[in-house]
Amino acid sequence: MPCCCDYHHHLHRPHWLHWIWPEPYPPYPGRYPPSPREDYVRGLEEERDLLEQRLRRLERELEELRKGSRSQQEQA
Repeated sequence: MPCCCDYHHHLHRPHWLHWIWPEPYPPYPGRYPPSPREDYVRGLEEERDLLEQRLRRLERELEELRKGSRSQQEQA
């Protein structure tokens, strides 16, 4: 029966981390868990991307409306 130290060495982490951070550690391959700041920044970036998509869609709609109003004025 291997010693528990061997088991912890196999996990590539100090044995005392078991009390701080349960299995598995680290949760992402080769990375520590993201900090709250990273999560916050990621959320802001996703929100920015969504707003940019919405802006492009609204600009296209505005352009189509302008084209439509021009063609109506020409017909009148």
